[in-house]
Amino acid sequence: MKPAETAPRYAVPLLVAALLAALFAADLLTPLGYADWALHLLPVAATLLQRGTTLPLLTAGAATLLMAIGYFASPAGAVPVMAAVNRAIGGAAVWVLAVVVVQVLATRSRVQQLLWLQQRSNAVSQALLGEQTADTVGERATAALADALGAQVGAAYRLEGGALLRSGVHAVEAARVAPRWEPGAGLPGEVAATGHARWIAD
Repeated sequence: MKPAETAPRYAVPLLVAALLAALFAADLLTPLGYADWALHLLPVAATLLQRGTTLPLLTAGAATLLMAIGYFASPAGAVPVMAAVNRAIGGAAVWVLAVVVVQVLATRSRVQQLLWLQQRSNAVSQALLGEQTADTVGERATAALADALGAQVGAAYRLEGGALLRSGVHAVEAARVAPRWEPGAGLPGEVAATGHARWIAD
């Protein structure tokens, strides 16, 4: 499971595109020498409102390209060499900010995943508090795991004596769930044999 997005999926890319377009239009109307190109840091910073680490780099590339075009298309103003140096510095600043944003987003994603795991682990532990029989532990653990993962139904198995034995079920009749799986047999047995989790989408 993944933490929720901080903004609708397409909202941030649209915002970034709108900022880039507005800044490019302003750059075309402003004579060389003005530092309006420095505002291209804004769309890069706006990518912090989403989770992907690709968008900041794409935004930095687009901003760099638009600044270069703006240098040739803007009305004459300051000495061209000085304007070129200023824009080069601005482009470097845009890329430095993009790298920082990528690192921040990656760190934030790891923290959110760890927090999510901790919260779900606590929920499962809470469900197992108190004196319970072995069967009750299996049923409650399965229900807690299904709730944590957002699963409508679920079944839990334990590895015992080289085979998978059913520990509990959730929202499904026990008679409809195999009580035992041998390693390598069926999907549960394959997971037990390989040690690799499998995610099956509807």
